Amino acid sequence: MKPARFTLIWFAEHAVAGLVMVAMWAVLLGIAAAAVIGVVAALKNGQIEAIWLTPVALLFAGIGWLAAAPYYFWLTVLIIMWMDFRLGRAENVLWEIQKSMHRLRRPRRPTKKERDEYWYKRGVTAEETPRDDL
Repeated sequence: MKPARFTLIWFAEHAVAGLVMVAMWAVLLGIAAAAVIGVVAALKNGQIEAIWLTPVALLFAGIGWLAAAPYYFWLTVLIIMWMDFRLGRAENVLWEIQKSMHRLRRPRRPTKKERDEYWYKRGVTAEETPRDDL
């Protein structure tokens, strides 16, 4: 994958994650604003007993927001996975790490052409090269 394309995908994914987080905060602030507006309207009508509704409404807004947080998180993950699929990014970062670790653990076997070049540079003839079928 080209580095420029990876950068584009990275920015696109983080933009989507940012939009989901903005939506999450908008829900929380919307609930809190509705609670405050409702209490202010009740107080204007002379219902002083409605003053205790503000902390209760904000508490329920916070609980609802925390309860919805995992769903926003998984929504973000699903959107990012869909974008990866649509943009044609087959390998993910973990797979690349696993491949690189595998290369570090066990180097690949040289091809026959590479082995032949190795022995040719050292002036060894075909009769003297070690057998490849061992």
